[in-house]
Amino acid sequence: MELFYTVNSGVYLRGSGMALLIDGIHRGRAVAFSPMPPALKRMLRMGSGPFSRLDGLLFTHAHPDHFDPDGLSVCKTLPPWYGPGLGDAEVRPFLPCVTQVCMGCGTILAVDTVHAGADFAAAPHCSYLIRMEGRWTFVAGDAVLGPDEARRMRTLCGEEVGAALLNPCQLLEPRGHEFLRILAPERVLLYHLPLPEEDRLGCFDLAAQAQIRYPKTLPPLVRLEPMSWLRTGRA
Repeated sequence: MELFYTVNSGVYLRGSGMALLIDGIHRGRAVAFSPMPPALKRMLRMGSGPFSRLDGLLFTHAHPDHFDPDGLSVCKTLPPWYGPGLGDAEVRPFLPCVTQVCMGCGTILAVDTVHAGADFAAAPHCSYLIRMEGRWTFVAGDAVLGPDEARRMRTLCGEEVGAALLNPCQLLEPRGHEFLRILAPERVLLYHLPLPEEDRLGCFDLAAQAQIRYPKTLPPLVRLEPMSWLRTGRA
């Protein structure tokens, strides 16, 4: 499986049976994050580069740095898409507060989670467990994470997690560290960063602090670089 990180929380996952773009169609400037890079829009419009294959779009929630409904028209052919209360993809109830999203040949579980911050706690939000090529990837979005959430994810996937994507704030909190101890992914990927020249909130400083404070007893931490590839399978 391969991962292409766009910007903000945009992640493209590609395996032999499925290719998904998560939180990749968004705005950003109004909330001090990055809008979609022109190169990304061009690739989606032409169905080229990584996006010559795209089985579905996923969104963790509807905040503008994660989702732009008007931006869906940028896709050459709009695939099925899903977010909490959004989209036209086929879905199936899986368990209370867990929805199975039907896209491609893998498994996608949308797990209801609480958005971090008191002002946003009521906003519909989900995190994702995605299984491709026999491996699970956890995508946090802006969720509150702690031991309870980790045990829930472990129960749902029942297998080793290859990678977990978390943002700088989640990685700065002791509860986020406890989440990772229980989830025990093979590696942790730090994301939710704007382009460096558009970093008005100090996200890269937060990311640097998260890396410095990250316990050495936890799985290896890798900071993703905007608009770049990362191989997520076993070495």
